[in-house]
Amino acid sequence: MIFADGMQIAALGIFPGVLAAYAAGRAMGGLLFGVAPGDPITFGIGVAIVLLISLLGSIVPAFRAVRVTPMSVLKVE
Repeated sequence: MIFADGMQIAALGIFPGVLAAYAAGRAMGGLLFGVAPGDPITFGIGVAIVLLISLLGSIVPAFRAVRVTPMSVLKVE
């Protein structure tokens, strides 16, 4: 559940991020040397990096949650 929530937040942020990056690339097209403003390989690599970082950031709390026993959680509450 923790892992899925983290990846869902990342997925929801990728779409507006790609749109904003595309718009910024079109606006700064003259400053980009050797890369087209809407290069799909560049966007694909960027999305892959964001998903990988989100995956790594979600795995650590998920493993911590798996190690907790339900009885210890109920005792705290």
